[in-house]
Amino acid sequence: MHDPSWLERYRDKLVTPAAAIRTILPGRRILIGSGAAEPCDLVEALVRDGEHLADNEIVHLLTLGAAPYVHPACASRFRHVAFFIGANVREARLYGRRPRRQRPHALTVQGQRPARD
Repeated sequence: MHDPSWLERYRDKLVTPAAAIRTILPGRRILIGSGAAEPCDLVEALVRDGEHLADNEIVHLLTLGAAPYVHPACASRFRHVAFFIGANVREARLYGRRPRRQRPHALTVQGQRPARD
């Protein structure tokens, strides 16, 4: 049976892209859909209205659309991780704007590699 009341319930959940971005907390992982599923308005709002964000990880399967979050000005706010690198983020990866991988076992506090047995 069709329930027409879902339309009313859905309308109450609609917000602007800016309002949606304000609900994201700093330091959280953000998954962005790929290809035709990429929410372009939300991606733009992420950079434009996400001044409160810091150290957020953006995860993509494949980047095809605009990727303003890889711009050097956003380096303190976003780290980009993709399973497949698209042309739109390749330059950022070539110039070192990539996620910092923490490998505490690889280096000691003084920067010396630990001795191997």
